[in-house]
Amino acid sequence: MKFTSSAIAAVLGFTSSVFAAPAGYPNSSSCTTIASISSTCTTTTTTSSTCTPTTATTPTCTPTPPPCRNCPPPTSRHSIEPLAISLYEVWTGAVRYNVDEGKIFKSGQTTDITTLATFKVPAWTEGLTCEFVFELTAAATLTGSKRFQVFTSQKPATADSKSWPSGNLRDHHLGTMEAVKSGKASIVEGPATSAFFPCPAGQTIAGELVGQNDKVDIAWNSKVAGPRIIVHQ
Repeated sequence: MKFTSSAIAAVLGFTSSVFAAPAGYPNSSSCTTIASISSTCTTTTTTSSTCTPTTATTPTCTPTPPPCRNCPPPTSRHSIEPLAISLYEVWTGAVRYNVDEGKIFKSGQTTDITTLATFKVPAWTEGLTCEFVFELTAAATLTGSKRFQVFTSQKPATADSKSWPSGNLRDHHLGTMEAVKSGKASIVEGPATSAFFPCPAGQTIAGELVGQNDKVDIAWNSKVAGPRIIVHQ
């Protein structure tokens, strides 16, 4: 899989113009068969009747509502977990590679900490729609501004380091998001206007999540929360 940093419209799920969620399902019908019973009778000379019941079936169909412009994405989806989550110390350039807890931190008294995320997007996603999401559980830490900026990286982190030049290799600014507990972060400032984007099939993409304003502390268990790419089918 190749690494791409120039395809900014695809990296980490941001586009500079609106890219809508997948359209709703096409018109279709769900049918239920209803059975009805009738009788065929033969009259005998004693004026009594011998009846043989017959069964007929009639389908009753309920049409599915037509697609709408702002329908939610289809329920069939696949989550691409990060290949690695790493922490970057801004004051020293050190990288702690592939950690279990993500962290976005600024206090003004100790080093700022950012999170580096690397994703491998499978080749089978060709032609599908991806969505970048950042989700926290109720157990996450969330104080201060609650906001973070999203940047692309020139290449992914691959190992621990104590200083530059490996560092974070920060590249293009994509936008600012605000985190919430037990839910998905939302875009609050551009240039990105949408979290949906054409899946960069077969590519490895990387980015950095950086705290905004003077104080912010966001921490999460990377096994159950944090950045993800959702593939909508």
